[in-house]
Amino acid sequence: MSTHPTTTNLSAPAEELRPPADDVKAPARDRYTSIAPQDEFRTELQPPVYVGVWLFTFALHGVCAAFYITFEWLYWFLPAKATGINWTIQAKKLSVDQKYYPLLTAIHVLFAIGHILSALAMIVVSAWDRRLVLNPRIARRLVRSVGKVIVGSRSLRCVPTKYNNRGSFVSAMATVWEKGFGDNGLLGIRSPHFDFVFFCREVLQTGMQPYQVYRVTWTLPDDVLVRFYVALLILSCCSTPIFHFWFREKRMSTLCRLLCIAFDMFIDFVAVVIIPLVRTRPYWQMCDPNIADMPYWVYYDNLYGILLLADYKIVLVQGWLDLISKVIFGLNLLMCIDLCKATLKQSAVDSNATESGVKNEIISASAMAMPVPRKSTTRSTHSIVVWCGHLMFIAWTIIILGAQIHAATRPTVESCIMQTRPWFIAKPTCAVLDLDCSRTITMDGSKDAITRTINGVVQSGVMLTVFENCPQLYMSPAIQSLHNLRKLRVQNSTIVEWNEDAGLNNNDHPLFTSLYLVKTNMTTFPLGAATKNSPKLWKFFEMCASPLPPLPDDMDQRMAPGILFSVGLSNMTVVPPVIFKSKATRFGFQYTQLTAVPMEWLTRPDLQTLQLTGNPINALPPSIDGFKPHAVLSLDYTNISSLPSWVDAAFMSTHVLRLGGTPFCKELLVSNPSSPYVQLCHKVQTCDEYFKLK
Repeated sequence: MSTHPTTTNLSAPAEELRPPADDVKAPARDRYTSIAPQDEFRTELQPPVYVGVWLFTFALHGVCAAFYITFEWLYWFLPAKATGINWTIQAKKLSVDQKYYPLLTAIHVLFAIGHILSALAMIVVSAWDRRLVLNPRIARRLVRSVGKVIVGSRSLRCVPTKYNNRGSFVSAMATVWEKGFGDNGLLGIRSPHFDFVFFCREVLQTGMQPYQVYRVTWTLPDDVLVRFYVALLILSCCSTPIFHFWFREKRMSTLCRLLCIAFDMFIDFVAVVIIPLVRTRPYWQMCDPNIADMPYWVYYDNLYGILLLADYKIVLVQGWLDLISKVIFGLNLLMCIDLCKATLKQSAVDSNATESGVKNEIISASAMAMPVPRKSTTRSTHSIVVWCGHLMFIAWTIIILGAQIHAATRPTVESCIMQTRPWFIAKPTCAVLDLDCSRTITMDGSKDAITRTINGVVQSGVMLTVFENCPQLYMSPAIQSLHNLRKLRVQNSTIVEWNEDAGLNNNDHPLFTSLYLVKTNMTTFPLGAATKNSPKLWKFFEMCASPLPPLPDDMDQRMAPGILFSVGLSNMTVVPPVIFKSKATRFGFQYTQLTAVPMEWLTRPDLQTLQLTGNPINALPPSIDGFKPHAVLSLDYTNISSLPSWVDAAFMSTHVLRLGGTPFCKELLVSNPSSPYVQLCHKVQTCDEYFKLK
């Protein structure tokens, strides 16, 4: 007997090419690799509709690819540029550490490549077949290209597995891909276990989506967006059970599967792409390309400043769990798009038309026929698990809906100007707490009034506290219960008492970054504003339009390293020496009465920024030896009318000098706007300018 394998007879009649009936024993699995060529799970579309769907799918891949490329560039760009955005993100711990940014960049690149390859496959295969092809089936085409068996048009026949061993590595990998992700693969649209696999994917997503929504309810005060996000979660949980109940007699029908996949794709697209774009769009519009940063007023504004922090936490990756959930949503979105493409086909115009446009095609063993399997105990078990899971989804939907209704009906607080509504919280949650003595009758600036207001909200939700219009302000120790406090502002008030027992310290305020004293009077410096155990993340201490009181002798030990110390709109003529001894690296003395650039400040080895905006300074120093490279010297709106010789191209390439609004720049912009010195004339609005304009 010959040991050679039996080959396919190309001239065999059609009866021989049909799949065997249920009562006929199928070929052995160790000799033949075969799957069911069922086409019952594909919906035919009329040519105009098919063209529209093809264009929509191609555009969807393009939008997703552009989204991932943009964020890949963002994670790649941020560590390389010393911008205010990057500094804010790292200083305020709004994202993972920068050492993980290469990993995030690689992940976004892979997702972008996946969408780009899918879009290119649609174009290339459509051009090759001379018609629009929605589902290119590249893996199957790769397997066919290595030369399996040529058969007649649309004919299918089992092929001995020995021929598969002759394929190349590409063919082997494509075959594995086809068995996993092909139409008939484990995750394919024609899989007999499609419902169970889809259910498992939904269980995984349903476990991740509430985590994302819960984070949104804690951080975003936008009720409309939060309700929209919650509505998506509710629809995601109950859509599949509803579809399966509606098509309960035809649970495996094409329309049911198509609706489940399309709805899942829509929810993932909104969660992955739409919401980040909606939240970042205002900041892209406000971003100043000259400084690659937001205008300064954004950081000082009560509402925008907190919204910026909240949006950073929503858009950027916060940790491993957040990264895993985003990766799962991205993978599911890509898989749902491919599954939707697999369920749709163009209705045949010509009955003799073939899938490839020719009568003969090369097909692989993975496209061969086998009997449609009978119902098994495994599939029955899967059905029971799926239906039990659907009941669980309905119960989970009711829980989420109840939690959202409870959060939405929670009472508001008069002193809260930015309220969030997290789930399963009894007291009101406030992101921005505004204790205004002129607006609220019960607020008089006393310790009892402050304590009563703080205890009336969830302390862990407060990120910014504002005290304003208080003729007599007595700071309460209750402020130490605000463990997530990031900013504190005292405005248009008089501080009578702020002791260290109510002070800002690293133990109680580990995330605190900014202290602003605006139009605030004080006879002595409040020791509670700068304790010896100051928060390690404290980066801003700014006094605007506030008289500078005598500072304590140990003030240099009370300020955190790397802090920005700023005094503006003040009659100060001399900078206190204790400030020079501090470990601050950024200094601002704007709109004071300084008449010269202090040279000892320019020679500090740790100096990053020295802002002298709006001072009556008439000239730059004759020499600037020891000025650290890449440091910033801002002399906007001073009286400088000429430049010394050391301001040349070499200096401008290694240092940042700003002279916007000076007589020199006003004359230069009129007489020689193409001069290279024009780059010195860019203006930056500071905290003092912002409040001066207000």
